Order: sequence, then structure tokens, then C-alpha cells
Amino acid sequence: MKIIDGSTKNETITQFLQLGIFPRCCFTASDAIYCAKFVLLVHQLKTPNFSTLLCYDRVFQDITYTVASCSENEASRYGRFLCAMLETVSRWHSDKALYEKECGNYPGFVTVLRASGTEASNKADQLDYENFRHVCHKWQYKLTKAVVACLESQSYTQIRNTLILLIKILPHFPKVQNLGNVLEKRIDKICNEEKDKRPDIYVLALGYSGQLKGRRVHMIPEEKFHSKETKLAKPATNAATGAGAPTSATTKQESAKKYQTNGAEKNGPPAKKIKVEEEAMEEGETNDG
Repeated sequence: MKIIDGSTKNETITQFLQLGIFPRCCFTASDAIYCAKFVLLVHQLKTPNFSTLLCYDRVFQDITYTVASCSENEASRYGRFLCAMLETVSRWHSDKALYEKECGNYPGFVTVLRASGTEASNKADQLDYENFRHVCHKWQYKLTKAVVACLESQSYTQIRNTLILLIKILPHFPKVQNLGNVLEKRIDKICNEEKDKRPDIYVLALGYSGQLKGRRVHMIPEEKFHSKETKLAKPATNAATGAGAPTSATTKQESAKKYQTNGAEKNGPPAKKIKVEEEAMEEGETNDG
């Protein structure tokens, strides 16, 4: 595999996965584990121009097309690969000290290069632990969304391959209770629909359903999996000047603008924050019809 010199991080990861990882991870069970360990090794070596965060994000982003194109045996091996990748992510998610040690100062977790006006003051921002937990929740959500789409596809191959994959990644997915509930409802629906139609699918779904219910004790609430952002507190009114709380919406907006302007003048422009996409599986998406 040859990576073109001067490639951006996006191009590097695309070629790395397209030419190196995905073709091999479905060969054999040992190749699946090897590919996951190889990704980790590239991260540990602090390889220049390699974004570990982007690599994992690409792997977990949308698995529907890969699942649909696999044979039965390939789906099993692909599941082993995803399980090994999820195992690494789960280790980092579970221990802040471990995350700081293995990811804190690694180039694979650089998120943005902040320019401060002079080259000497430019520095890279690392993804902190709490934001990494947000990203882990996003990956859990994306995987749930993808497997639910496959299970609803009515395609025999997609449903069969998805069930095989789910059995393989069960030790590390799903980790969040509400996402587990969504998945459990879909599996129960598959069991009811396929009982008299496709016995092999029914047996797979029934077997996975039993294992999934057994893993419920290991799932955790979303608020414990990652810290949700809290709303900013409203500025207190000045009792000494007799200023009361604004009553109209217009007055509230004007008060907020004045508060923000005064804060900016005193403290200077606010520092840029790493914005991590937060998504939650809404109940509306889970209801049938």
C-alpha cells in the first residue's frame, strides 16, 4: 500500500482504509484481529499525518454498505474486526488516566491547529477526555442507526449479516441503555415477523435476543456514558440598582446582548471550543410507523 506524499489527513485515512484495512479484515478471523491491532499500532507509533480519531470515525460512521456486500463468513470476520476496534475505544472511554496516557499527547488525537497570529504561538489542540466520551456516544448512536436500518431493509442478506455481526460485537455494543432498548425492540420485531417466513433468520434473531437481554446489566444510562452539556446560567440581576428581571422576550434579548458585550470587552474574545457532534436516539425514531 502506498500513501501519496502530501496527502491531507482525510485522503490518507481514505487510502489507508480502502487499500489496506477493508480488503484484509474479511479474509480470515486472524486477519480481522490483525487489522484492528495494526490500526492501534500506527497510533502508538505516533505516525505523522495519521488521524486515529478520523480513522475510528470512518470505521464506525456507516457500516450498512459493507454489511450488505459481505458473504456470511465475511460478515462474521467483519464483526470480529469491529469488536476489536470497539474494545480499544471502550478501554479509553472507561478510564480517564488511561486515555490521557495513551492518547493525550498523541498526534492521532489532534483536532485543530489553532493559529494565534505568530508561527511560534501556533499549537495543536488535543481532544480532551470529556469530548472523547461525546464522540464515543456518537459512534454508539451511528452503529445503532446503521444496524436498525439493515434490520428494517427486508433484505435477507442484510438482515442475516447484521445479526451475525451483532453477535460478534455484543461484548462492546450496545453500551448505552436507551440504544440497547431501541435495538431490542427491533430484534423482537424480527422474531415476530420471521417466525413463520424464514426459520434461519428467526433462529439467529432469537439467539441474539437472549444474549442481548443477558447483557442489559452491563449497559449504562446515557448521562453516565457521557456528560451532557448544561445550559448556561442566566446572569443575575443587579439588586443594588433596583433592576428587576426582564419580563418581555425583547427585554431578555437586549439584556443578554448587553451582558455578552460587556463580558467580551472585559475578557477579550472567547476562546474557540472544540464542537463535538452530540446526537441522541429519539423515541420517535424507534416507534413503528
